[in-house]
Amino acid sequence: VGVIADGAAKGQRVFSLYPHQSQFCVPQDAALEIPDAVSSERAVLAAQMETALNALWDAAPKPADRIAVVGGGVVGALVAYLCTHLHGIETVLIDINPARLEEARANARQARVEDKVRFIEGDLFEANIGEATVVTLYLLNTLNAKLRPKLLRDLKPGIRVVSHAFNMGDWQPERTEAVDYSTI
Repeated sequence: VGVIADGAAKGQRVFSLYPHQSQFCVPQDAALEIPDAVSSERAVLAAQMETALNALWDAAPKPADRIAVVGGGVVGALVAYLCTHLHGIETVLIDINPARLEEARANARQARVEDKVRFIEGDLFEANIGEATVVTLYLLNTLNAKLRPKLLRDLKPGIRVVSHAFNMGDWQPERTEAVDYSTI
């Protein structure tokens, strides 16, 4: 969410799918005007929910899956929330930051799904993820690369690992997708 800095639409508040950028140049059709009735905070949350939905879609969860959501930031908390609405799924949300985890827990409590997510405060490099059948990550490239040896050591072959929008070093993904000028 931002404001167009130059051109015919200068000053217009818009939404665009360019994560983690403070300034960028996009084609006009990639900048969507935000209606006045929608706050910037709500528009940003919509983008985060879209990211969470895409991550979960890519994970292709099915009944009896054990999903480890690594990182309790906005996207991770939304992935965990979405998992609570899937039949037969066990969900664990892992984060080292107690404040972030408490915020995720409070949001789950407010949404009345707190009993459907297990919250683990701890270092992701120490967390027990060996029983997971799906692992979702929304971490930066450098952290993903450091986490790779643990994933290879702890997870059984065939486990689905979804790293949305960030790579895992030289570990090549089975698939990537181009969505609105970004690769995921």
